[in-house]
Amino acid sequence: MTSGVLTVRTAAGLLGAVHRILFQRIQYLTLTGRTVEEIEAIVAPEATRAFDLLEPSLGSFCNS
Repeated sequence: MTSGVLTVRTAAGLLGAVHRILFQRIQYLTLTGRTVEEIEAIVAPEATRAFDLLEPSLGSFCNS
């Protein structure tokens, strides 16, 4: 596997992991009876934080 392929796969894995975590969070909140509005209010800032955590590693990924 070339280093380019490894980089792309690693980036995809990180993004996929965040999506999976957020999806599970939405499922949990839905099953506990939260409204769509409540879920959005809870998950939107969590999603922002989760993707912000990736920014130092992936922020320049598309520029390389």
